[in-house]
Amino acid sequence: MKQRNSKGRRSAGFTVVEVMIAVVLSGLMLGAITVIFDSNRKALRTGATADNLEEQAYQTVHEIRKLLAASGTDAITPMPVHPLHTSAIQFQRGVDIDNAELVWSDPERLVLEYSPSEKNNGVDDDGNGLVDECRILWIQDEGGPNERTIVVSNWVSEYLEGENADKKDDNGNGMAAERGLTFTFDEDLITVYLTLQRPDPNGLMLTKTVSTTIALRN
Repeated sequence: MKQRNSKGRRSAGFTVVEVMIAVVLSGLMLGAITVIFDSNRKALRTGATADNLEEQAYQTVHEIRKLLAASGTDAITPMPVHPLHTSAIQFQRGVDIDNAELVWSDPERLVLEYSPSEKNNGVDDDGNGLVDECRILWIQDEGGPNERTIVVSNWVSEYLEGENADKKDDNGNGMAAERGLTFTFDEDLITVYLTLQRPDPNGLMLTKTVSTTIALRN
């Protein structure tokens, strides 16, 4: 009579404890994969927002550069010499030549102002994550019959990166309490500073600061 091999029968299947351990391990692995996937997704969303913000910052200073490169030292007011600065300038552009004479445009302005949904009160009035955010306006023929206002950029920080309203040079660039859009002059050179801020979809605040120097007509 043959004896049953009980040892062989036990090895042919899994015990309840083994199955439970396998389930727990599978759950842990699935959780880890989910966390990694979610982290990668958030990183991609942050990266896309940062890329868009950088592109917007460079495009904004490029547009300002095109406008002011067509102006001249006698066609811009005010012209504060570094370390003095301003966040609004009036200028005229050379738009044509008539009888060998340069024809200037009507007076235009570039100005930093608070966004319509914001107030200068230290509060995020519109709930978009930014406090007292601003925008840049290009105003043509201000006060005239052909007045036109163009929004050059939104998402402009109230102050340049590293600065605040304490009237000190917090970011070490030689100027104090400069705004998110700042103009400063050195003879026939004008330097434009710009800081944009925007929250990404994960709530992380992103900041991009750029600058450009423009040679003006004499």
